Amino acid sequence: MQELIDYEKFVLTDSEQFIFNKFKYNHHAKLNHFEYFIMKNKHLVMECSELSPLDIGTVKKRVSLSRIGNELKAYRKRYARESCRYWITTAIAIAALILSILAFLKKTEI
Repeated sequence: MQELIDYEKFVLTDSEQFIFNKFKYNHHAKLNHFEYFIMKNKHLVMECSELSPLDIGTVKKRVSLSRIGNELKAYRKRYARESCRYWITTAIAIAALILSILAFLKKTEI
């Protein structure tokens, strides 16, 4: 059975967030061993078995997001979209309020 995680309360430190941002456009990234173990402790990544010929001998591992990492990424993307919509509609409402106040003041001066 899958555990339920409250992604709203899922907190990443600045260094963890910096590493997590490497997965912004892709579900795979190359992490050094230190970054890999940081993200592995949060259960956000899993080691990827597929290596390209260029990866052999490097100190970076090719890793992919785990199920938890993918769900966190999707949650944050959805939250950012909703937050952006909120600020856009709020800005339009404030602009309309200011315009109506200016129109009222202009009308009462005459």
